[in-house]
Amino acid sequence: MHICDMMVEKRLGNIDRDVSAVLALKDDKLVMLRQKRVYLGKEILEIPAGHIDDGETPGEAARRELEEESGYKAGTLEKVLQFHPIPGSSRKAVHLFVARDLQAGEQDLDEDEQLEVVEVAPTEALGGIGTATIDAKSIIALLFARSRGII
Repeated sequence: MHICDMMVEKRLGNIDRDVSAVLALKDDKLVMLRQKRVYLGKEILEIPAGHIDDGETPGEAARRELEEESGYKAGTLEKVLQFHPIPGSSRKAVHLFVARDLQAGEQDLDEDEQLEVVEVAPTEALGGIGTATIDAKSIIALLFARSRGII
């Protein structure tokens, strides 16, 4: 089976699975991912996130995904928001966490993940809304964090 066919099969099985997403704060920067998104045909800037595995809590998934994708462990993790990105066609919920006091961990990417970990000033990340940052979870996270004085 071709890698694109495997990705489509994997993604379709995950449509309604909940996701944990992490706005990771490192000093005065945000830890974000410049990630190649095959379906879009380009790289985008986004926050670490991933599906919640069976038997896993949203917080456990957030810690795991942060480390797997960015190579950082959260010293503290706080759930700040839960939202439904496409309620007209999916039950999926996104659980948003803020991670602080980051420590070095071990990156462990999936075979289909192509990403670069970048540290971005909040003003740069907010300025990328509509251009570099085009995924809903990251836009919601950035705007929510700004509205609450987190960034």
